[in-house]
Amino acid sequence: MLHALPTRHVPQRVELTSAGRANPRRGARAATLGPADVEFWFGVRVTTPARTCIDLARHDRRAGVMACDSALHQRLVTVDELKAGLARAQRWPGVRQAREIVHFADARAESPLESVVRLALHDSGFPPPELQYEIAVPGRRHPLRVDLCWPRHRLILEADGRTKYVGDENWREKRREALLRPTGFRIERVIWSDVERTWAATSAYLWSALGLSSPPS
Repeated sequence: MLHALPTRHVPQRVELTSAGRANPRRGARAATLGPADVEFWFGVRVTTPARTCIDLARHDRRAGVMACDSALHQRLVTVDELKAGLARAQRWPGVRQAREIVHFADARAESPLESVVRLALHDSGFPPPELQYEIAVPGRRHPLRVDLCWPRHRLILEADGRTKYVGDENWREKRREALLRPTGFRIERVIWSDVERTWAATSAYLWSALGLSSPPS
């Protein structure tokens, strides 16, 4: 949170990282904390963005992909810095999972929901969508950019993290959809509950929208 990385939930219990010896009887997780993993935030020692991303990815895949995507997008870290952090994390608990998430991370993702949707699609065997795909619109000078797209299947997927539209937002979204309609692309939307509560039904619907009845074998 100090690095302005996204989090889905604010933890009820604060976790501190200690450079001292871990005590497994108190629930500590053993992982070395060296100078390369620490920086100062207004005089307070904190883990670097790279180390923070790796720690999150070691313990929770969704939290990890949200953090890694955002850190890369905001240019808080580079891919090389994340890889260097992974090299220092060899044999730590969860490092294999962190390695998978770092490899999957993409700086083009522009929202936490977009990151989580990408991961859910990946886990369900969907063909990888194009991120921030630009679509030429007749009569418009500049193309419109969409969150996720399967150009071959003419399907757009918008990750909508807003619970409701305020003011002119609803009008702008309707106008945007009207501009995209003549291009032949279909537009589907996903919200947080589609991923967190009803992903089985959501994924089945998306397979159908792609013209595929089930994941490829």
